[in-house]
Amino acid sequence: MLNKLKIIITLIILFSSVYSVERLDGSLILNDRIFDAELEKYNFLVVEFYSSTCEHCKKFDPEYIKLTQKLIQMNPPIFTSKVNSDENRKLCEKYGIKTVPSVLIFEKGKQPINYSGNLKFEELFTFLEYLAYNKNENITEKQITDFFNNHKSGFIFLGKHKDNYETYNSIAKTMIDRNFVTCPTDECLKRFDAKNWGIIYFNYNGEDVVKYNEKTHIDISKFIQIYAFDLIVRPSTRLQSFILSTRFVFLVLFTTDVFKAKVKKNHMKILNKVLAPYKVNIILIKG
Repeated sequence: MLNKLKIIITLIILFSSVYSVERLDGSLILNDRIFDAELEKYNFLVVEFYSSTCEHCKKFDPEYIKLTQKLIQMNPPIFTSKVNSDENRKLCEKYGIKTVPSVLIFEKGKQPINYSGNLKFEELFTFLEYLAYNKNENITEKQITDFFNNHKSGFIFLGKHKDNYETYNSIAKTMIDRNFVTCPTDECLKRFDAKNWGIIYFNYNGEDVVKYNEKTHIDISKFIQIYAFDLIVRPSTRLQSFILSTRFVFLVLFTTDVFKAKVKKNHMKILNKVLAPYKVNIILIKG
């Protein structure tokens, strides 16, 4: 009886050592033996393939650690993991890993995505945040606060207006670096004082809210495109005098360190296109 007990204990220890998952800087350490089993546990998992002798991998480490710490704080959290490519050749062959570091994104029920963008924290986080959260899913009135807290800015479609929703949804699919959700309940309409439908744009955790409805004089696409830039327009008194004293029409885009606003080239192209019919000149002031 004692011998049988020892055998059982030994098997338990061996089993635990094979299937236990270690962590490094918050990331799961995966290998050939446990990869598939661990993957089944998560709806969304980020996997970095690396090599201990790779200098680029070492440079990427601080970015990945920062990413891991940020993602774990999200609601719901996103988990990251690491696979040593030197020790797990079968996994590398299975997923076509030819260079390191490589980042694969696994979402349950879908083919893995091999991330091909810049391996910097901001770019990676923006991409992952969109994939995990920005699906224009329906939320309830109670979930709006969480949506505000988890994003600096975003759009909420209120109500069930079919045509306007289709326009909103088509734009949401093209703007992958912005956050879109839909709240069709009567509670949401009441919260934002909307009658049948509307769109809410919020900035900085819901503190700055702009409403769009049937009384707004521009169409939905222009409304979303203009407010998607997260820009603060605060010209000085001297600049206001200059603008008002000229015969030209200006739109002043004023970026500040306080809000860390950024103007990307593709955003400027979109904005120029939107404003072209109005013959507006754009002044960009970087603070």
